[in-house]
Amino acid sequence: MKAILITFVFFLSVANVLADECEKLERTEYIPTEYLQSECRGKKALANKQYKIAIVELEKALSVKLYEAANYQLNIELAQAYCEVGDTEKGKNLISEFICMAKAELMQFDCPEVYDNPEVSSECASLACEGSGWVLSEKGKDELHFRIKKAEHIRSKCTQSEI
Repeated sequence: MKAILITFVFFLSVANVLADECEKLERTEYIPTEYLQSECRGKKALANKQYKIAIVELEKALSVKLYEAANYQLNIELAQAYCEVGDTEKGKNLISEFICMAKAELMQFDCPEVYDNPEVSSECASLACEGSGWVLSEKGKDELHFRIKKAEHIRSKCTQSEI
């Protein structure tokens, strides 16, 4: 019982340290405060190998509606956290969704191709067929290509951990 209490107090103190730094973040024109703070706490927890805290915070950030933008970018970090706690199926599904959404945003899909595929989520199909309303700059496209490679690397590591 004492070990459980010590573990609980440790996680509480770590969560408070993470929260202190992240609570200072404030809303931008397009990104709500709740998203920024949860993203910050989630990424810090992931860096500190506190995967369960990372999952909670990243899922919270992903649930926030962003102004005229698809909210899927944190799927990579969330997938990594799920893979680290052993839920490799959830991790790989999140990576697949990220890659689908990124390719849709990069306009690499034809609408009929996406709608005919039962493995594509309705959110990805909508993005592929209706667009995001944003035109990515070359830098934005390069960053998205980089994140796709990172996602594929995490999926590979996640698959290896199943063995």
